[in-house]
Amino acid sequence: MRELPAQDGLEKFDIVTVIFKKEIPLLRLQAISIRKFFPAQNLGKILIVVNDIDENGCTEALKGMLPEYGDFATRVEIIRPDEIVKPPRNIRDRAKQWRVRHTFLRKKFRGWKGNRGWRCQQAFKLLAVSKARSDYVLILDAKNWLTRILSASDLVDSGRKPLTYLVEPMGKHREWARASFAVLGGIYEGSPVSPTTTPCIYKRAFLADALDHLEEKLGPIDYFFVRNRRGATEFMLLWAISELKYRGWQNVFSEGLAPCLATFRSSDKDRVESVLKQLDGSENTDSFCAAIHRDSFHLFSDDQNQRLMQSWIDKGLFSSFEVANIVLDDLRSTKDQRRRDKPKNSSGASHT
Repeated sequence: MRELPAQDGLEKFDIVTVIFKKEIPLLRLQAISIRKFFPAQNLGKILIVVNDIDENGCTEALKGMLPEYGDFATRVEIIRPDEIVKPPRNIRDRAKQWRVRHTFLRKKFRGWKGNRGWRCQQAFKLLAVSKARSDYVLILDAKNWLTRILSASDLVDSGRKPLTYLVEPMGKHREWARASFAVLGGIYEGSPVSPTTTPCIYKRAFLADALDHLEEKLGPIDYFFVRNRRGATEFMLLWAISELKYRGWQNVFSEGLAPCLATFRSSDKDRVESVLKQLDGSENTDSFCAAIHRDSFHLFSDDQNQRLMQSWIDKGLFSSFEVANIVLDDLRSTKDQRRRDKPKNSSGASHT
């Protein structure tokens, strides 16, 4: 395997991705990009957490795609949630965790044990720290892929603090921040916060301490997110901890992370064009990562599909349009038909 230089230092990063079966085509693109662009000397473990009502089927499908990681396949660990959910500390916790695992009395969704996938995903991103061994944890969504050779300085500063960037939270993002501070006994005062989208980088020691802090205050974290999250989200809880327990986010993070080139479920065609201009080199960008939400692919015109595939080929991810087109067809097949086709007033689960 071609050894990319461990630029800027010997920091090692474990990658965490939480996955359900329909997202595997997205994860395949991520795997190919990691094989191509992640320096071997900086990569620790690749932790993939299964979050699917069909746990066995998802696990087997993941095993089938491991060759996409190339020589990095030996660093992949496929994790079932029971391996990382902490055992109950008392009878009350045992009862709460029983309710998470038994959904026969209520509607089943597509996540682990029939729970809402997005809520399980938030818990598993935190709980996966128990399997991490490197000094840093890089959390990715399945839809993230690398767009260039990664350097340690893309992820941490010269003082070894993980990088982030600040945004003015609006709408749901602001409510998530407010709720996350509130469940920890704090008050959100409206200052800029970290984004709620991946990639996110943390020191492993901070994540482990934050998880202990959350479970001390909130009880089993799987139950909290699945049944009683009170509007809080995983990344905003971590931000609140940095502000409240660590007395300021600057003691945990440093500014400088390049935002991901991303579309979202709510994105429009203008957003798609903006991302494509940066991917195909029409506009300059410092980003090292991109993400096309699976519900955004229907917005792409034929010309935009060609430009996306050309960007993959130019970056060396695929050798030809024929191969790239097969991958793109697989990605387009991940669109959430059940959500898009549901009646207007019906309820339903959705993963992000």
